[in-house]
Amino acid sequence: MTTTLRSRNDHAPGGTIKFTPIIQHLRAVAALSVLLYHVLSYWLPQYHAHYVVLAGGVDIFFVISGFVMWGVTAGREGGSWSFFSKRLKRIVPLYWILTTVMGAALMLAKPSVRFDVVHVVTSYLFIPWRHPVYGSFEPLLTPGWTLNFEMMFYVIFALILFAPMRFRLPAVMGALVGLVVLGFIPHAGTSLDFYTNPIILEFAMGVCLGAAVAAQRRAPAPIAAAAVIAGFGLFIATALTDPVTIGNRVLTLGIPAALLVCGCVFLERETGPWLAPLPLLLGDASYSIYLVHIFTALAARHAWGKVHALHNPAGMAATMIIAALASVGAGVLVYWFVERPIIKHFKVPTPQSRPLVAGSSNS
Repeated sequence: MTTTLRSRNDHAPGGTIKFTPIIQHLRAVAALSVLLYHVLSYWLPQYHAHYVVLAGGVDIFFVISGFVMWGVTAGREGGSWSFFSKRLKRIVPLYWILTTVMGAALMLAKPSVRFDVVHVVTSYLFIPWRHPVYGSFEPLLTPGWTLNFEMMFYVIFALILFAPMRFRLPAVMGALVGLVVLGFIPHAGTSLDFYTNPIILEFAMGVCLGAAVAAQRRAPAPIAAAAVIAGFGLFIATALTDPVTIGNRVLTLGIPAALLVCGCVFLERETGPWLAPLPLLLGDASYSIYLVHIFTALAARHAWGKVHALHNPAGMAATMIIAALASVGAGVLVYWFVERPIIKHFKVPTPQSRPLVAGSSNS
C-alpha cells in the first residue's frame, strides 16, 4: 500500500487533483463507527440514545462522497458516461454478491420466509422500496439504503458533467437543494420521501469542500484543527442530548461530519500526509467492512443468545468485542479476496492507482 501512494508534490492530470491519505483514514473511521453502532444496537438497544451518534459514520461517508466526486472530475470536460460506468463497476458487483448471500442466508436460517419480489428486485436496482418487515426504505441488505442515496447522487452528478465546468457547482447545488425543497410539497408516502430527505445536503457539503480544495483554497492549521475539534464536539453534544431525527439529521450529524472532514482535509494540506498502514488498509476495505459487518455481527448475536453462560456483563462485553473484531477481519478478507479482484478486473481507479483530491501545502 505505502509503495503506491503518491507523494505530497505529485500532481494528477490537469495539475489540480491529487490523492490524500486522510480520505482513507476518514473512510475507516466512518465504517468502524457504523459497525460499532450496529453491534451496540444488537446487544444494548435500550441505551440507543447514548450511541446513536455512531450512526454519523454514514454522514461522514456522504460528505466524503461529494468531496471525492467533485475531486475526480474537477478540470475535466465531459466524461459523463465514463464517470457513471466507473461508479457502477465500483459499487455494484460486491453489493449484488452480498445481497444474494443475504437472501440465501435468510432462506437457510428461516426456511419459511417469504420474499416480497418487488422488494428484492428493487434492492438489486438501487430503487428505494419499503421493507416488508420493517416498513422503512431499506433493501434486502439493509446497509444498502445509503447506496440508494449514493446512486441517486451519481446520476445527478453524471448529468451535470454535460455542463461546462463553470456551471457545475451551482447546478449540483441547485439539484440537491431543489430536491429537499420538493420534499416540503404535500405528497403521499412514496419514494419521493426518500429522494427528498435532507440528508442529501451532505453530498452538497462535500461538493463545496471539493470545489474549495480544487480552487487551491487554504485554511491555516489552527483554523483547520478548530474545525476538527468543533466537529467532534458537536458529535459529543449529539451523544449527550440525542436530538437525532430524520428531519434534523443533517444538522445534528451532517454538520459535525462536514466540519470533521473539512478540518482534516485542510489540516493535512498544511501539515503533510500521515501514511499509517493500518488506517489506510481499513480505509481501502471500508466498503467491504460496511457491507459485511451486518453478517458477522448478527451471527455473533445469534450465537451469544444460545450460550447462556455468556449472559452476564462480562460475557456480553467479550462477545461484543469479538463481534466487532470479527466484522473488521471479515471485511478486510472480503476486500482482499473479493472486492480487490473485482476492482482489478474492471480496472477501476482507486486511491492506489489515481489521486483523488487536491494539492498539498507544497503544491
